[in-house]
Amino acid sequence: MSYNSDKLRDMIHYIVDISEGGELGKTKLNKILWFSDREMFLRFGASITGETYLRFPQGPVSQHILEILRVLQDDRKVLIRKKKRFDYDQYVYLSLVDPDISTFSAPEIDVINRQVAWILPMKAEEISTISHGRAWQITEEFQEIPMFSVLAEKVRDPLPDDLAWALAE
Repeated sequence: MSYNSDKLRDMIHYIVDISEGGELGKTKLNKILWFSDREMFLRFGASITGETYLRFPQGPVSQHILEILRVLQDDRKVLIRKKKRFDYDQYVYLSLVDPDISTFSAPEIDVINRQVAWILPMKAEEISTISHGRAWQITEEFQEIPMFSVLAEKVRDPLPDDLAWALAE
């Protein structure tokens, strides 16, 4: 699937909308996007948005997230506030209108909802660590994580019986 900016915009808006009252910052938003697209790819062979994710130290990051958040704010669909939290800036998102979810299939909405429910209660550092799977590990820093590389996460080390079979004549 090729990148669909409208679908990414609608997905971000939907996530912001259903996450209100929760601790949704940039880190968790990126991880919800990543894990949603990743799960759809693993289950159905195509991600939801076709987005490109880059390998950052905190885990996969949506290439277009800042641009899309700016569009949502300019269109007065999402309000973005920045507040100081300890020694860093935390971003808080508020949905100002109902999101358009008509472009999503039922399985896509289900995947997004499950990722929000799983990730939102976690600390940002915790979900960042979890996002450091094999796809992230085998990609150079600040480079694109090819979506097909998530298949490497399904690979396991061979068991002794596997090695015996492979070495048998």
